[in-house]
Amino acid sequence: MWTVNKERTMHHHARAKLVKPAREMSKLLTLQAMRQRVIQPYSVPVHVEFFPTQPKAGSLADTASHLGPCKAVLDGVVDAKLLIDDTPQYVMSQRFWPPIKGPVPGVGIMITTQAVSFPS
Repeated sequence: MWTVNKERTMHHHARAKLVKPAREMSKLLTLQAMRQRVIQPYSVPVHVEFFPTQPKAGSLADTASHLGPCKAVLDGVVDAKLLIDDTPQYVMSQRFWPPIKGPVPGVGIMITTQAVSFPS
């Protein structure tokens, strides 16, 4: 799990070494979930929510700090063909939740066909 602040100072080759495994793992996990749960690819626009997890040690990053890993995860979902693309035509909204501390770093993702609204 890298942050936007760390990404700003990275050489593009160093960033690519982080993005590639995250994207590939996301693709594999998505394909596995599609097979196990018999999930068909979405044919309608969707809304996506991201749930980053950081290691238990240290302080939590800002809510927007994990945009890079979230993008890599979404690209893996597209690579698995669960979504046609991640352009605005197919992904109507993206919501980034604040990170939580967990046993391992990562990004959870939830894809829905209807936007979740905030209570008034």
